[in-house]
Formats: sequence, C-alpha cells, structure tokens
Amino acid sequence: MTDEDKKTIISLFAHPDDELGAIGTLANHAARGDRVIMAWTTCGELTTLLPEMTIEQIKKERMRHGEEIAKIVGAKKSLFIDLGDGYIENTRDQRISVAKMYVKEKPDAVVTWGLNNSHSDHRNTGYLAVEAVKFARINRIMETDEPHRNNVTLLQYFENVSLSRTPALKNDCQPH
Repeated sequence: MTDEDKKTIISLFAHPDDELGAIGTLANHAARGDRVIMAWTTCGELTTLLPEMTIEQIKKERMRHGEEIAKIVGAKKSLFIDLGDGYIENTRDQRISVAKMYVKEKPDAVVTWGLNNSHSDHRNTGYLAVEAVKFARINRIMETDEPHRNNVTLLQYFENVSLSRTPALKNDCQPH
C-alpha cells in the first residue's frame, strides 16, 4: 500500500471499553498500515467496577486501560477528550472540543456509537462525532486557517432499539 492509500481512522467512543465491538476493524486497519487513533469523550470515571478507588484514581486507571487497548490494536495514538462521565450533552462547546481533534488529526473515517443508543453518553458521543465534522470545516469556529474540509466517512454502530424502552407486545396465545 502506498502512503496515498493510507487512511486516518478515529475510533470515538464515550468510555474505555466501548470500542470492543469495533476492535477487529480497528486492528485490521492498523495492520494494513492505516493510522488508527483511539479517542474517548470521557475517562469512564463513574464505573462501578472499581469501588475502592477515588474518582481521580479511576480516571488514571481507565486511561491506562485505553492506552493498553490502543497498543494491542496497533493504534498510533490514544486520546481522552475528558468531557466528564455522565456529562456528554452534544453542546456547542463539546462539538468544538471534538472538532479541534478532527482539525489536528484529519480523519478520513470515524467509528462511533449509533444515534439510537439508550445510554446518553453513548448516544451523545455519536451526535458529537457527526456534528464535529461540520464544525471542523468552518475556520471561524475552529479559529484556524487550516480547517479539516475533507470528506469524513462516519461508521456508527447499528442499534435496533427504541429510546423509549417500551417493552414489545407479545401474543402468547397459541391456537389449539
């Protein structure tokens, strides 16, 4: 593969471990020579899996986990935007934070959460990934003479779920 054929792929998820469903795809891209960057909008500090640790200790540990996963995948870089676990809201400021990463890293593709996820951090990270593409193109928002105007392919998890979490009706009556 020539350098012209190589792509920059950003994995953008809410918490370290959310990337699990895309790990094979990311590893394949890294193995073929693409530049893979793994990024998270939070450090996942609200996890209940580490109850004996303080929030700051959890953040450090989860960041270490993310860096380890990035090494295993063959990613060139791991980034934590650290917008706060439980605080992802797809605000203008949060869009700008993600867009600044796009301007710096210049992705050809972004792998992220779908927009139909019931977890607000996941769903809103998906929205941030989409909206930041637009923001990264506008030099006045990015305050740069070199915005990222290239086309970006967005790859989102497909989630066939209802945000209302209404249980499906089931007809248990069988004809006799």
